[in-house]
Amino acid sequence: MTAKITDLEGRLDAALKREAKQMKKENIFKGDLVAEPGKVDPYTEITGSVYAVFVRTKDDFLRSFPRLEKVGGYLDLGGLTAIPEGFNPTVGGGLDLRGLTAIPEGFNPTVGGNLDLGGLTAIPEGFNPTVGGNLYLSGLTAIQEGFNPTVGGNLYLRGLTAIPEGF
Repeated sequence: MTAKITDLEGRLDAALKREAKQMKKENIFKGDLVAEPGKVDPYTEITGSVYAVFVRTKDDFLRSFPRLEKVGGYLDLGGLTAIPEGFNPTVGGGLDLRGLTAIPEGFNPTVGGNLDLGGLTAIPEGFNPTVGGNLYLSGLTAIQEGFNPTVGGNLYLRGLTAIPEGF
């Protein structure tokens, strides 16, 4: 009986090592990830949620997530004050970027849940994200002509002083 258990444990250990090697090769992290200061998470995809509340600057983000493109769950970057150019994630759940005051041109994430950009004071031309839930832009006082996001829920624009013609 002990020999059978030892054999099963050995096969399970080998299978887990093969799966870990394959995930590393594909740069996919399966499950939720709690980011830690100073730790590099080189994954292009995280199947669960990402909690990265310590990430504050663009450099912090680039050090922690140099290749991140896709998150299956929630992406918490609420403390982030700037995002790098070219960062256009696909997020299955919500994306919290409420600490941003500006976004780079070309930033158009695809978000299945809510997108919180409540700290933005302006948006660049061409900003038209796809959001399955609510889009929070409560800090904006004006919006660009041509602003036409795809929003499945509510669009929060509480700070607007005027609505452009045709919006």
